[in-house]
Amino acid sequence: MKWTLFELEKLNQIDETIHHYEVPDGYDDLLSITNIKVTGNVNTLPEGFEFILTVKADLLMACAYSAREVHVPLSFEMDLLFGNNEDADYELTNPLELDEIILGNILVEKPFRVIHPEEKNRKFEVEKEPHPAFAELADLVKEE
Repeated sequence: MKWTLFELEKLNQIDETIHHYEVPDGYDDLLSITNIKVTGNVNTLPEGFEFILTVKADLLMACAYSAREVHVPLSFEMDLLFGNNEDADYELTNPLELDEIILGNILVEKPFRVIHPEEKNRKFEVEKEPHPAFAELADLVKEE
């Protein structure tokens, strides 16, 4: 999503669909980001532009227990201020690009970890057998 400043002055509403974003390196639990829908308003201000946006996306993530695929719908709102003053969130550039900002916010808003519905009742048992390196210490405690 890229606009020149001239185009932004005429733009009041945003209704854009992005089919997918490439998942950056280092996000091993995030398998794909698809069907990104960005809607909202653009306000022209004396010092720049204000974007009031709603972002919806479909994430495919790996289950933290089993690595099975889990579909995660994501929805959040963003208020962005572009300008050349201290109050601005981002510098006003020509052309103005939102793709990296939207991707960054998706990565921030995604769940830290997800659990597949079939794994939610999984129980973990704690091993009762001591580590072999400490087995002799247990014998010393019993002798005293």
